[in-house]
Amino acid sequence: MPLISVFYSTAERGHIQTRSDFVERDKAEKFLESSLFVLGGHRFEFMLEDGRQLLKGTPMVKSLKYYRESMLYALDIPYSRYGLDL
Repeated sequence: MPLISVFYSTAERGHIQTRSDFVERDKAEKFLESSLFVLGGHRFEFMLEDGRQLLKGTPMVKSLKYYRESMLYALDIPYSRYGLDL
């Protein structure tokens, strides 16, 4: 089963790149439609499958090196922390 990683930023974290991981793409898509993005000021950047394949969005650079660095350095926040019913 692939790992789906959603990269986003928020003004409250100083626009630091943040990542939440999902086992199911449907849940990742629902996460993007949640109030965090619609009302809460979160800004979607891009979505990767297994840290290497771009599924959606526009990363700053489209390269495996950039994807690898994003996986390593983005602030990892489990989506469960947001208390959303996905």
